[in-house]
Amino acid sequence: MLNRRPKAASGAVIDYSFSERISCLSVTSDEARTLLRFLYTILKVIFASLVAGAILGYFGISSEQIMTLAGLTPERLQELTQRALAWALPNVMLGAMVIVPIWFLAFLFRPPRRSND
Repeated sequence: MLNRRPKAASGAVIDYSFSERISCLSVTSDEARTLLRFLYTILKVIFASLVAGAILGYFGISSEQIMTLAGLTPERLQELTQRALAWALPNVMLGAMVIVPIWFLAFLFRPPRRSND
């Protein structure tokens, strides 16, 4: 049989077998489906936020008005964000000093998986 693979202008054979190149990745279909579902959910939230913002903008409602109704100013919101980060970051680091070594030991001593090859 003749090999009828298309050639590029330079004479190199064009390889369209994308599935063969990504087969070495260890992503199962369940993991891929979960990731796609998560990305789809993020996309839906972004789209819903865009629609809600457009509707509120049409009626002349701005974020400054909503913050004023909630009793916030941009400066107060920035201060609250800085205080939250100042509290959260040291606690995350402290927890990571305990959790990461435990996870690493569990990773080292778990039984080997069977290969699908």
